[in-house]
Amino acid sequence: QYVRLIERYAGTLNLTAITGGEDLADELVLEALRLLDLGEFSHGASVADLGSGNGSPVVPLAACCPGARFSAIESRQRRAAFIATVKAALDLENLDVLGYRVEQVAGRQPHAFDCAMSRAFARPPEMIQQALALLKPEGELRGFAGADTSELELAVAAWGLRDLRVIGYDHEAGRRHVWRARLPGAGLHL
Repeated sequence: QYVRLIERYAGTLNLTAITGGEDLADELVLEALRLLDLGEFSHGASVADLGSGNGSPVVPLAACCPGARFSAIESRQRRAAFIATVKAALDLENLDVLGYRVEQVAGRQPHAFDCAMSRAFARPPEMIQQALALLKPEGELRGFAGADTSELELAVAAWGLRDLRVIGYDHEAGRRHVWRARLPGAGLHL
C-alpha cells in the first residue's frame, strides 16, 4: 500500500524519480530494510528519521519494528502531510510525523532519541552534526552511503564517534553501504 501511495502522489509532490511498482518497492522498501542488517531496534527505542521526504526508510521500518517509536522529521509541509497520509493508511501507531526542520525539533526535544537515521538528508558530516543535538548520550546514528565510504569514515573520526560498522551491498546503480556509529558514551545496543 505504501508503494501504491508513492505512485499516486509521486508526480504532484515530486516524491521520487523512480517509476514502476517493483523498482519502487526495491528502492524504497527493501533498501530501507537494509538498515536492519546493522541490528534490530529494541523495544521502546526512539528513532528519528532526518529529512524523511517520501517516507523511506522510516515507513518501512515502522511497519517492520512495531516495538520501536519512530519520528519522521520533514520540514516540507506537503511531504510531511504525505507521510501522515501513509501513517493513517497503514495504521502505523508507532510513527509520529514532525513537520519541522531538524534544528527546530532539536530545540524542542533535545537529546530525546536513541537513534537518528537518514537516507539522503545530507552528506555524513552534516548529517552527524545535525543529529548530535537530537541524540541521547548513548545514542547511535544509521545511514546510507555510496561506493566510497572515505568521507563517512573521516566524519565519524572527526566527531569522535565509535564502533563504526559498514555493510556493503550491490545495487543496480553500483556499490552501496549502510552504516552505524555510536556516540562516545554509547553503551546501549539498539
